Amino acid sequence: MSELKVRALSHLHDMDLKMIMIDEVHNLLAGSYREQRRFLNMLGFLANDLCASLVVFGVNGAVDAIRGDEQLAR
Repeated sequence: MSELKVRALSHLHDMDLKMIMIDEVHNLLAGSYREQRRFLNMLGFLANDLCASLVVFGVNGAVDAIRGDEQLAR
């Protein structure tokens, strides 16, 4: 992991972050399947590592993209 990523994650831990909120999550559908998977994997990693809840907002079509990841769907 790059130094910048490590520092950012450290700051989020220091803030005792409990919730990650993302608006317009349906915009992830504009990316390729691979880009969508990278984004969803990153969200899953952050939620797990920070023990934070993930709250996303967007149009109904984005639900299918989120449901594609079993962990995030929960």
